[in-house]
Amino acid sequence: MTTIEDLAIKQAETAQKVEGLTEKVDEIKKNQEALMKLATSVKLLAQSLGALITKVDDIDAKVDCLEKKPGKNWDKLVWIVVTAAITCVVTLLITNNL
Repeated sequence: MTTIEDLAIKQAETAQKVEGLTEKVDEIKKNQEALMKLATSVKLLAQSLGALITKVDDIDAKVDCLEKKPGKNWDKLVWIVVTAAITCVVTLLITNNL
């Protein structure tokens, strides 16, 4: 049969277990809060990364345009030189025949 002393011992043991469990629950709460902060930080980081990727794509497009521009200028220069050469040849032909 259980006596008052046995009940007091069991109550003390139960109180210790409850105290230990309470500490664990508090620790879990702190870890959960830290995890939520980390998740929020990761979300913000992902958004910032998305914006950065958009900006890099824009810069890449602008660089492509700048790389093509000297080629266009070179093509114009070649066209002008060829046109001038043909004009000179035609002018010489016309003046020599007259």
